[in-house]
Amino acid sequence: MRRHAAIKAACIGAAILLLVEVTVFVGGYALLRPPQDRRELFGAKQLRSDLYMYVIRDDPGGATVPFRFKYYFWNRRVDADGMAAVMDRQAPFLVASNESAEVNVAGDDVAVAFSGRIYDFSNVAAFYVGDDPRLISVKLTADPESIRP
Repeated sequence: MRRHAAIKAACIGAAILLLVEVTVFVGGYALLRPPQDRRELFGAKQLRSDLYMYVIRDDPGGATVPFRFKYYFWNRRVDADGMAAVMDRQAPFLVASNESAEVNVAGDDVAVAFSGRIYDFSNVAAFYVGDDPRLISVKLTADPESIRP
């Protein structure tokens, strides 16, 4: 009878130990896993033969942080898989609250008309042709988001 109680206590202890190990493993994985890529290619537009504009929708914080739309220049057409290389090599010239920027090009001058919130903007942008950077000036006309009463 004593032996039976000792075996039962050992089995319960082993089950508790196994449960703790599984909980630590699953919790550690959830906390230490790399963050999911929350970026998506939202739009692309050819501005001239050697200049494309790409819009990336970035979701930096889930439900508590609004989407950010990042605008990039690049020298050729790329798909969603190729955008990682663009984002690694380029800085966005515009980071804004939506994707509604209207862009027009005249030579090396780019004119952007935007309505919404602007988080970051650079009036000089670069894109690469091979290893050579090409600088273009960016002119911005912006209207604020509608003001809610």
